[in-house]
Amino acid sequence: VIFSVTEQKLRDDAGRREANIPDNMENLLVNYHFSDGLLKNLEVFAGALHEGDVAGENETGYTSLGVPEQPGFYLPAHTIVKAGAGYHWGRYKYYLNLDNLLNDHIWLASGGRGSLMPYPGITVTFTVIVHI
Repeated sequence: VIFSVTEQKLRDDAGRREANIPDNMENLLVNYHFSDGLLKNLEVFAGALHEGDVAGENETGYTSLGVPEQPGFYLPAHTIVKAGAGYHWGRYKYYLNLDNLLNDHIWLASGGRGSLMPYPGITVTFTVIVHI
């Protein structure tokens, strides 16, 4: 089991949040390897990545009264769930990975008002590794 928590407060000189940098992040990974019995050589994992809300754009300007302009929008907090399994058989390793297991529709990052990057829906990846 691996768990991490990050709390930060990255701001510019005027106290404004930087685009795409959350104040909090949490990550959890649970991974188990079966070493004997019927499931020997099988491994399974599940994980979750959570990020707090982020400013959608950087503002560097000031109003005519000297007040710092603020970001015009924020992207909401999101959690991405992943899971998978692997199996080792002789010189072969097989992996099945599921990303965005809950098929959440979220905005991952922003390049400004006209450039939002969506996180892909559920993604299935199958990999085979051959050790020579």
